Amino acid sequence: MYKGENQSIKYAKPSYEYIRNFGKGDLQVSGSTIDFLLSLSPHVDLDGKVNIPLEYICSKQDIQSRTFKHIITEALDEGLLVRKGEEYYSKFHIQTDGTDRKRTYIKPLEVFTSAQIRNCSKREKRLFYYFVTVTRLGQWQSINIENLYRNYIYKDDKSMDKKVCIDYFHSFREVSSALIKLVKLGLLEIELTPFNEERIPCSTKQKIYLKSDDEFIEEQ
Repeated sequence: MYKGENQSIKYAKPSYEYIRNFGKGDLQVSGSTIDFLLSLSPHVDLDGKVNIPLEYICSKQDIQSRTFKHIITEALDEGLLVRKGEEYYSKFHIQTDGTDRKRTYIKPLEVFTSAQIRNCSKREKRLFYYFVTVTRLGQWQSINIENLYRNYIYKDDKSMDKKVCIDYFHSFREVSSALIKLVKLGLLEIELTPFNEERIPCSTKQKIYLKSDDEFIEEQ
């Protein structure tokens, strides 16, 4: 946290671009690395410097030594962390006072560092963070479920790549299983509404509701 000359308070917040890339499957890091970087959010200064020992987060989350070394190596290799001497700087975060018109950051939610998220599989985490970047807290968002897994619905459509949002699920069954898991954990609410179009004879429009911190905490 930092208060500048104009007295507006700036915080380090997770980068929208990095979270979106992870959610879409384009950022090739482990779920543990994302968990760790999100845990750093309250401890990143205006210049990106991490102001606590990384081992503190490791101890707080009971991360095994071998996993911790993998996380740091992966974050450094992907340029998410930079080491200068004995100090670390986060490139995963940006500094903002929250007035940015363009969506450049993700609001840090307590749920990001919860046991519910940490215990999810990598693909379940990817899906959750994909929804974080395409929905607004407390608002319903319609998404066609066939855009969430590899399929041939658009096989005759040259714009297929633009329509299929993520492809790390290989079937409807796989993505449905992940969605059910996120719902059971209380992270999402979902409505499924069947609809018919000439080009897509059997499809499902999915409404996603991403819960705010207050709603999530009330259920704990």
